[in-house]
This record gives sequence, C-alpha cells and structure tokens, in this order.
Amino acid sequence: MSENESFIDEVTEEVRRDKLYLLLKKYGWIGVVAIVLVILISIFFELRSNARIAASEERGDFLAEALSDTKENRNELNKEILDFFQADSFITLMFNSRLYEQNSEFDNMKRTFETIANSKGFSSSFKSFAKLKWILLENDDLNMAEETINQLITPDNPFRLLALEQKVLIKIKQQNWKDAQENLDLIIGDPNISQGLRSRTRYLQNAITFGSS
Repeated sequence: MSENESFIDEVTEEVRRDKLYLLLKKYGWIGVVAIVLVILISIFFELRSNARIAASEERGDFLAEALSDTKENRNELNKEILDFFQADSFITLMFNSRLYEQNSEFDNMKRTFETIANSKGFSSSFKSFAKLKWILLENDDLNMAEETINQLITPDNPFRLLALEQKVLIKIKQQNWKDAQENLDLIIGDPNISQGLRSRTRYLQNAITFGSS
C-alpha cells in the first residue's frame, strides 16, 4: 500500500512538473519580455538623468563664466546667453538686468524686473524677488512702491523682512515716524531676522529717534 502511494505521489509530481513546463513554454515569453522592458526602461531613465545632469553642468559652467566675465561686448554676451536660454527666461532677464546695472540703465532694469514680476511663467519666489528689486529702484512713486511692499510682507513670503525694511525707509522719507517705528518693531521682533539686517536696524532706529525728536 505504501509502494502504491509512493508511486502515485511520483506520478502526481511528474504531472505537476509537466504542467509547469507547459505553462512556462506557453507563457514564459511574457516574463522575459517584462524583464527586458524593465531593463530598457531603467536604461532610458538613467540616460535621461545623465543627459539632464550633463546639461545642468554645462549651464552651470556657462553661468559661472558669464558671471565672472568682464568683457564689454554686450551683444556678444547676449548672443551667448540666448544660445543656452530662451529670450524670456528668468536667467536671460536677470543677465540683462545685470548688464543694465553695469551701464547705469536703471529704467531698463526696472522694466526688466516688472516683466519678471508680471509674468505668469515664473514661480512666486522669482516674482517676489523681482518686486523687491523693483522697489529698490523706485524713487519717484513711493505710493506704488509701498503698495508693492504690502504684497511682499505676508508671513509666508521669503522676502518679508527685507520688504519691511524698505517700508521703514519709505516711512522715514515721508517723516511718518510712528509707522516707521511700528514696522521697525516688527522686524526686530521677528525670530528669523538675519545678523546683517539686525545690524541695519540700529541705523534705522537712530534715524527714527533723531527725526522724531
């Protein structure tokens, strides 16, 4: 009886192996194709990642060279920039603003920062940065500058404290000592204040104290 059971078990095992072999023979190609696809996809993403890294390194090298470039041929530099970036890209506009600054073309600088600030294609951080730079250049329309500052002094804005500093300066120009002091107190009481800004608050405080006395 045990020999019969052993024989049956052996036959059953053989049948299972045969079925497994037939299944592998019939559907095994699917697994092979799946493995090949996984390998090809991995290679594709690896190549694309390497291409992005190489392109980023190339742009980074160009930016480092351009930032340290002292040549005065503006048209040549602009052409080099456009070879790497689009004409309306943030990098191109910032390079243009730098060239305008070197040539004391402050009105063109303001227009460049206005373009960035009003563009829908840039991130909110870039636009906030452009607004702050525009405020630093605006000396005529203080009301417009203050209106722009109010857009930057929201709690989550990374340029909030710098914008408040500019608001203090505007209030000092207007000889509005009370508002100047209130905004200065907001800066001093902020836990994220930098050492450089804290140092500048002393001069602002002296200006307010002297002006209001």
